Amino acid sequence: MQLSSVLASVLVLVVLRCEAGPHSLMTIKDNGYDNILVAIHKDVKEESKIVDEIQKMFQDGSTYFYQASRKRAFFRNVTILIPDTWQDKPEYETALRENYEISDIRVAPENPLYGDLPYTKQPGQCGDPGEYVHFTPGYVRDDPEVNREYKWGEAGRILVHEFAHLRYGVFDEYGMEEDENYPLFYLHGRRPRVTGCTTAVMGRYLTKTSFGRCQLDRNTGLPEKDCRFFPELKRNRAKASIMFYQFIDSVHAFCENKPQDRHHTHNTLAPNMQNKLCNNAGTWDVIKQHEDFTGSNNPARDISDTSPKFRLVYKRPVRRAVDNKVIKGKRVVMVLDMSWSMRKQNRLRKMTQAASIFIRDNVPVGTEIGVIGFHDNATILENLTIIESKTDAKQMSNRLNAALTKEGGNTAIGKGLLQAIDSLGKDGISPEGSIIILITDGQQNVEPYTWELFANRTLETAGVTVNTIAFGAQADDILEEVGKRTGGMSFYDSEAKGSTGLASALDRLGEELALEDSTEPSVQVNAYTVDLPRKDDTHDKSVFIDETIGKNTEFIFTYLEYGGISVVLRDPSGKTYTVGSPQYEHDEPVRIVRVSIPSAQVGLWKYTITNTATTKQTVQVDVKSRSRENSQPIRVRAWMSATNVDVQKARAVVYAEVSKGYAPIVNAKVVATVDRPQGDPLELELKDNGAGADNQKDDGVYSAYFTNFNGNGRYGVSAKVSMEDGKAGVKTAGSKASAAAYKDPSLAPTIVAVVSPLPSGITRATPGGAFRVTGANGTDLYPPSRVTDLKVASYSYADQTVTLAWTAPGGDLDYGTAASYTLYQTTNASLLTDLSQAKVVSKADVMFGHLDPLPSGSLQTVTIKVPSAGDDVEYAFALIARDGNGNTSPLSSYATAVMRTQSNDGLSMGAIGAIIGGTLGGLVIVCVTVIVVAKMMSKNKVKVLKAGNSSQVNLTIADSPREDMYLTPKPYLN
Repeated sequence: MQLSSVLASVLVLVVLRCEAGPHSLMTIKDNGYDNILVAIHKDVKEESKIVDEIQKMFQDGSTYFYQASRKRAFFRNVTILIPDTWQDKPEYETALRENYEISDIRVAPENPLYGDLPYTKQPGQCGDPGEYVHFTPGYVRDDPEVNREYKWGEAGRILVHEFAHLRYGVFDEYGMEEDENYPLFYLHGRRPRVTGCTTAVMGRYLTKTSFGRCQLDRNTGLPEKDCRFFPELKRNRAKASIMFYQFIDSVHAFCENKPQDRHHTHNTLAPNMQNKLCNNAGTWDVIKQHEDFTGSNNPARDISDTSPKFRLVYKRPVRRAVDNKVIKGKRVVMVLDMSWSMRKQNRLRKMTQAASIFIRDNVPVGTEIGVIGFHDNATILENLTIIESKTDAKQMSNRLNAALTKEGGNTAIGKGLLQAIDSLGKDGISPEGSIIILITDGQQNVEPYTWELFANRTLETAGVTVNTIAFGAQADDILEEVGKRTGGMSFYDSEAKGSTGLASALDRLGEELALEDSTEPSVQVNAYTVDLPRKDDTHDKSVFIDETIGKNTEFIFTYLEYGGISVVLRDPSGKTYTVGSPQYEHDEPVRIVRVSIPSAQVGLWKYTITNTATTKQTVQVDVKSRSRENSQPIRVRAWMSATNVDVQKARAVVYAEVSKGYAPIVNAKVVATVDRPQGDPLELELKDNGAGADNQKDDGVYSAYFTNFNGNGRYGVSAKVSMEDGKAGVKTAGSKASAAAYKDPSLAPTIVAVVSPLPSGITRATPGGAFRVTGANGTDLYPPSRVTDLKVASYSYADQTVTLAWTAPGGDLDYGTAASYTLYQTTNASLLTDLSQAKVVSKADVMFGHLDPLPSGSLQTVTIKVPSAGDDVEYAFALIARDGNGNTSPLSSYATAVMRTQSNDGLSMGAIGAIIGGTLGGLVIVCVTVIVVAKMMSKNKVKVLKAGNSSQVNLTIADSPREDMYLTPKPYLN
């Protein structure tokens, strides 16, 4: 197997997945990126310097970006969203579509895991866009205690580094102190190397705390834990790579595997995130396969002025001419199907219940909302009305029940959408930035069809966001495309037993609406359905209300048949709420029982549902709550990697993020339910183990590939979270993925994971949206996933053995169990690019353990005999996995071992002066007798370290703390 063929397969997947990701407004044309949205969080104190520094960052970054992209891209138009907590100014334009939740770059209070360190939220696969870049106000202002250029380099260069994460889905090329899967050093050529790219970067191995000689660990052959690589900042010769150390003066390019300039050559051996997640592809290899640059898109050209232009926008209330009232929130129109088919399976009643609950519970005060019904034509059921109080919402909710009883005729989706746009465009107000929620169960059969609206760009020109909910398997295929084209979300209620898709989708849209409106959204604690077949049948259940929620808690029970239900709710102290309690409300016309608790106690709430009808009653339970004062609630958010998946070419990934504010929740149990076109829903456990589809362990994002397709059509996803056995916790420290690297490694804080345990019993639920599948033909399409965490756990010189460990893949990517492994062994990792040069480890070589695959996600270990040991003996290992049909995984990441005999000893002068790879030529030692490291001990003192030992003296100088830390010549590569 040649490396080039492996890379080709990876890049195909990159191209096919580039549609995934958040709904950014950003576009590119003629090499310039437009509509880049920078949003300032409402809690950031007003200060003009923040806006000035954002503009300077983009000014400096655009020039560097144009060079780094090889004249193919620059920042042309940037929009800065000013929060409404700042004072309005005449120079601000009115924000329409812009809102914080869709921003590309956020200036917000710090994430406790990162502090002021810039980072990109990047949960996806190789080539998938990130969600946003996060800068803190202190970083943007460059506060004295932050001192950003001293720590991380020029802000414009950092912006380009993070933008590459965000737009192109590339990963960092350095190691991470906190993650053993991405070590700071690795072995190659019997010597320790620094994890990075390219191999031409000059620098030194020194201890982080004392700046002395690094010692080798005899068990691993790698430098001791305190050892760091200190790069040469000013006199380096390396040209790449930006995803390694963009702060080095000479670095201005991304690395690639077959470069025209050898100084851009990618280091495929380094065990970094880029190599492991992109199958050893260079960062430029991935970037040039992005849709922005494929084909003839944005070819290199000379551009004399790459300076960006800026718009400052501000969210202003809109005043209606008809009654002079002010619209403080979003503008929303629900477009509801009232065709004959909605009579089937109680669809109209279910939609009425869900829409009523949405208006009453989820629409924030200040929102303007209207309702359109459609069948042969479109009819206004509720004119656009400003919700000025919860009473207004309740009254509209009650009116909706009567309005939605007149179904009939065909399915005029296009007319419904046009009527919504027309309503939003009246009264002298633009529809741009408004939200449409479309619910339908059928195929459109009345003109204009939605593809006609696409052809005329009607929806795009109006600037509306359309969220779609497909009700049943026959709902029109075009719905996901409507959502995608307008930046909306799509959902699916399969109507399978137990499905809560419609109500949960509206709950999720309510959360998004509240977040866009900067109000506190509700949290879905649990949602499910239960059948009560006979009169007087009961259902007992409990739900845990944790300390982060409890405000305005709603227990909502909807039922379908005449005759009703009764509910008895008991709080943790034993108090009962039932018929006659002031908190208990039974809306018989809509068939909803609701118990409203303004301030719910922490603890277990129990309820009993009794069927009071003479026939079978299907009851849907929905428990929602809001955060307590001064508390951030635990939330779950689920999504799919793409809305359209051709399974012959691409892979579908299910994600769910569990968090408390910025802090991830780790060790939770997360189960996704996938509704399929045929048969029962399928459950899929999502994992946060850094293997398979999951790109980072313990980051609170739980992931899994979905491979069990049973036909083409629409699939829907939901996720439930439970915290069992006291294992789950809130992680408040211990992660730096997709973040900027420190220029001076000694400034980087020691990373120690801090996890605060959570009580058992906490649950959360959320829908994850819908996606359409093509190409499913029943064949076995997927090999086992690539093993990305192969490592040498230990070795024995005396026994001539090496113990390897890895996370087992599945038979279909990370699902099931693989059929077999082939483990390869060479004397040099470079030889693994051609497996014909490698030895296949046989069963006779296995001393302990075995090479039989374990179920996906299991930790697998094996101890093997190697031919010889000694200081000059190096071994490199990699493996592939096969399924029962012979489908083969990509080659795993590499693991290396040097069978040393000596005790811990300082690195030799050659090793101390070693550069990252050292494979591009011999080391030339130039005038190195004393290393002076400008590490400030006090205002005018630095440490002086001698190359031969770790003795220290003080030296008084007048250098600024931002001076180059190296004050004498260094070894370099020819």
